[in-house]
Amino acid sequence: MDLGAKQLMRAGIVLLGFQLSVADVLEMGPKCVGAMAPVIAGSFGGGYLFVRVRVSRVLMRC
Repeated sequence: MDLGAKQLMRAGIVLLGFQLSVADVLEMGPKCVGAMAPVIAGSFGGGYLFVRVRVSRVLMRC
């Protein structure tokens, strides 16, 4: 899977976790979408950093 497809799939999984569909997001309007985007991006970024730090700590123990 290429990078764009992975990101799209992850975004879809996040929306499913929030139980939102694309139609629901579009219905909310640009202000709500603008507010949701940083939250979702922060979730991805925080998860990525958590995994990177945790993996590096596990590797340092070896």
